[in-house]
Amino acid sequence: MALDLQQREVFGLFVDATFPGLYYAWSTRVDVTFMDFVRQQSDAPTDALVWGIRTLGTLHLGQQHQDSDKIACSRSMYGRGLRSLARLLQHPTTVKSDRTLGAAVLLAIYEMLDGMGHKSWLTHSNGIGTLFRYRGAEAHRDGFGRTLLISFRSFLIADALIRGEPCFLAETAWRSVIKDAVRTEGLMGKGSELGDLVEYAFEEITVCPGLVAWARAISTTKEADALQPQLLMKEIVRTRGRLADLHGQLEMLTCTSLDDKGLENRPDLTGPIPVEVITILARFSLKGLQDCPEVF
Repeated sequence: MALDLQQREVFGLFVDATFPGLYYAWSTRVDVTFMDFVRQQSDAPTDALVWGIRTLGTLHLGQQHQDSDKIACSRSMYGRGLRSLARLLQHPTTVKSDRTLGAAVLLAIYEMLDGMGHKSWLTHSNGIGTLFRYRGAEAHRDGFGRTLLISFRSFLIADALIRGEPCFLAETAWRSVIKDAVRTEGLMGKGSELGDLVEYAFEEITVCPGLVAWARAISTTKEADALQPQLLMKEIVRTRGRLADLHGQLEMLTCTSLDDKGLENRPDLTGPIPVEVITILARFSLKGLQDCPEVF
């Protein structure tokens, strides 16, 4: 059974209601948006991705209209999606596909919104992190792979912090993907001061879970190397300084430029990022830069 127009429209309403800032801040900059990818599935069979789309759309309608039957129906669809995803993960020709990872991301988002437990989404995020690593950093440099990474990377960092583990996104190969994307956007005329600052801020935040894990390891090791605390403190100071610098740059940009009525005449500041979501993007980025040092 293929996705019909109504189902695609309902999924679009879900995206608008749930992730307006995230989606539209990057929709004009990525090669393939999530909605583009969904529209391409018009003739697709009923599989994990399709079930993920239907599940979120049905949940959205149920919550909007306080319809418990629709919400229960979305949970049933979710179960079907999980079973279909399990089959994709077991097959060598589909385990690394964009379609499989896309389905996993959608089903994980459902678990965050209507989960069986407070941290039940961690089961999904851990598996999704494994999928990202299995696919490799290069698979997320452009195309829908990059869209998938942008869509879920914040949750990967949160997952690592909760588990007390380093985040793989802090590894050199993954950080280079972020830096290269900034350069590519600039060459393609899609770059902007705001967009660059947000990306550099995220790149720096990726190291925070690793520093927290390092500190915990030192505190629980009876015979730790005497140099380890000094090395850790040096890295924490460096990271705090970099985060503070990025926060200052972003705050200055926000205070002096984003409220200016002549904003449309300054493409160097915001580039193709829609004016409607600039404040949302800046606010969330500032909060991340402000909150991150507190975990130390």
